[in-house]
Amino acid sequence: LLLESKGAEGEGLFVLLEQARSRNLQDRLRSTLARPSLHQVQEKLSPGSLLVEFWLGSGRMAAFWMTRAHVGWWTKPVTEADLQSIKDLAAVLPEARDSRWRAGAAHVGELLFSGIPRDDGIRQLLIVPDGILSYVPFEALVAPGADSLLVERYAISYLPSTALLLRAGTARATAPPWRRQLLAMGDPIVPEHGTLGGDEHWVRLPAATAELRAVAGALSGRAEIYAGGDDWKSVLTKDRAAGVPILHLSTHAAVDTRDPSRSRILFTPEPGNQGSQYLFWPEAQELRLKGVQLVTLSACNTEGGKLVRGEGIQSFSR
Repeated sequence: LLLESKGAEGEGLFVLLEQARSRNLQDRLRSTLARPSLHQVQEKLSPGSLLVEFWLGSGRMAAFWMTRAHVGWWTKPVTEADLQSIKDLAAVLPEARDSRWRAGAAHVGELLFSGIPRDDGIRQLLIVPDGILSYVPFEALVAPGADSLLVERYAISYLPSTALLLRAGTARATAPPWRRQLLAMGDPIVPEHGTLGGDEHWVRLPAATAELRAVAGALSGRAEIYAGGDDWKSVLTKDRAAGVPILHLSTHAAVDTRDPSRSRILFTPEPGNQGSQYLFWPEAQELRLKGVQLVTLSACNTEGGKLVRGEGIQSFSR
C-alpha cells in the first residue's frame, strides 16, 4: 500500500523493506548493529556504487535503489510467467552449453532493471535479493538496452541486508611476515565409503592446493595451509580460525534444498572419528570466527540451499 501511495517517502519505504529481511538474521544483527537508517547506508556507499533492494509480494514486485546522492523506487505487477522465467534462468545456467540462455537473461534483466538509472559513473552494483531472486546470478543478466552482461559492466556484490554495510571496516591490506594472516584449507582426501548419496562423483582436487599456495603467496603475512591429509574439520571447529584475518576454503560442497541441516562441506576424514569428513550447515553456523575479516568458500553450490519464506536461502554464505 505504501509503495502505491502518492505520499510515499524513501525513509519509510526503506525501513519496511529492511524489516522484511530474515527475522533470524535481523535478530543476530541487532546484538551488534542498530537498525540502519537510509542516510547511514547512503553514507557508506562509495561514489561509484548503486544499491538495489528487491521485494516480491503477491502479484507485485518492487525495487528500491540508492546511491550516495539519490534514492528511488518502482513497483509493478509480476505475473506467473515472469516468475517462471526467473526460475527457468536460474535452473538452466549451471548446465548451459550454448547461448540460448541469453534470451532469458535479457528478459529477466529488463524485468528487474528497467527504470533503475545506471549512469556512466556507476561501477559497482550491490544487490539485496528477495525470494526466488536469491537464486539468480545477476552477473549473467543482460543489461536493459544493451547487449552486454551486467558482469561486463559492473562489479557485483550481494547482501542479505543493507545493515551489513554498517559494520566497521577493519581489513588490513598488509601484515608483517611474522603475523598470521591466512588460514587456508582444501583438497580433501575423498573417502571411499561413508559419503552421503550424490557425493560419489567427488574426486581429489589437486588444483585446490595450488590455489591455496597462490593465495598465500599474494599476502605479506604468515600463512597456515592444511591440504590433503591435513585438511581436517577439527582445525576449524577447535577455534584455529579465530583471530586470523583471512580464511580460504577450496573443496567440495553440496546443498540440500529440502533439509538445510544436510548441506555439507567436505574435509579429509580423521582416523577414528566417524563423520568427520563433513562440516554440516548447522555446524558452520556455530563456528567461532571472531577476528576473521574475509571468508572465501571456493566450492560448488555454496550459495544455494533451501528457500524459506521470510528468511531467504539457507546458504553457507548466510
